[in-house]
Amino acid sequence: MPANLGCFTYYVLNLQARYRYAKAFEPVLEFYAGQYPAGIGVVAVGRENVGIGKNLSWEACVILGLGNDSPDQSFRFLLEFEF
Repeated sequence: MPANLGCFTYYVLNLQARYRYAKAFEPVLEFYAGQYPAGIGVVAVGRENVGIGKNLSWEACVILGLGNDSPDQSFRFLLEFEF
């Protein structure tokens, strides 16, 4: 007989507003709320073609906490090479 693990229900809200300034640079504003403490993020993303069928994508983000239980800031960096 399986153990009673309980029932969990949680809601997550993530919003994103993006402005396509250029393919290599897009400023983004993000909002996070739900399972984790709430935060607002300022993001810069971009994509550059570096050859036939090859792309380099990047993302840099600073997420500022909005509550007492949120960290003051978090950083997210991503560099992706597609071939």
